[in-house]
Amino acid sequence: MLITAAKAHDAAEALGVELDGLTSSSLKQAYRDRVKECHPDYHGNTYIVKWERVSAAKSALTHWIKQHPEPLPANEGCKACGGTGRVKVGSGRFGRPLTMLCVICR
Repeated sequence: MLITAAKAHDAAEALGVELDGLTSSSLKQAYRDRVKECHPDYHGNTYIVKWERVSAAKSALTHWIKQHPEPLPANEGCKACGGTGRVKVGSGRFGRPLTMLCVICR
């Protein structure tokens, strides 16, 4: 599922979090805090619309985190990868290079 920036901002607003620096653990905690306020098992059907919005927001932000991973810090002193964090291991199908994470600095 592709999440647009506008949808991600709406989802972040629903959960009360900021997109900058959002991690899966902070998303999980924010979701748990919001669900306590509106889950149908605790509050009946009174807050069902709010609960659906919170659940959809968690799903959207989970996909957002997968689409926008935090960049790994560079290690310029690594001789294997030159600080890029990726090492070429061969050529794949159609001549595209295959890379993997550097096991020395990552």
